[in-house]
Amino acid sequence: MVYAIRGRVLESMGGTVAVETVGGLVLEVVIPLHYHLEEGEEVLLYTHLSISERGVRLYGFRSRGERLLFEQLISISKVGPATAMSILSHFTPAQLREIVATEDVKALSGVRGVGRKTAERIILELKDKLMDMGEEGGDMEMAAQALSVLVSLGLDYATARRAIFSALKEGKIDSVEELVKRALVISRGR
Repeated sequence: MVYAIRGRVLESMGGTVAVETVGGLVLEVVIPLHYHLEEGEEVLLYTHLSISERGVRLYGFRSRGERLLFEQLISISKVGPATAMSILSHFTPAQLREIVATEDVKALSGVRGVGRKTAERIILELKDKLMDMGEEGGDMEMAAQALSVLVSLGLDYATARRAIFSALKEGKIDSVEELVKRALVISRGR
């Protein structure tokens, strides 16, 4: 897994950037369209590596929280990486949270590649998860950090993710450490 890349933007091509790492490796990374990365700019992108019959693609995000939202989207039936990236290119995480909260199927189905049924499925599956996230995604970022910790402690990704969202549903959590502790207790209880 490629957790993140840090480097200098060699080329920015509207939705894709070429990033040169310190070691000289140049990687092509698909990014949301609203990112405006300039050539020569130093960047840190949290990544998701997708391997399919179409090939290998690297998707990049400015925050771990946005990457986690991308991963939640692609876990939904009939939503692949291209559709998830299209959604995240159209809406900020806060806007998507509002769309899900208000069940605005029309807004979501206005995204290329998202029909009415897919929009309804996305809203249904994300509703509980996103309602527990903070207004500006602070809890989403905390969840992403806790997920990294739990996986490094040996929990499998799916179990760690379920435990984190269960812990967030229980009430307000003020730190990554507190979230990790609660999630560990929940994961041991299953």
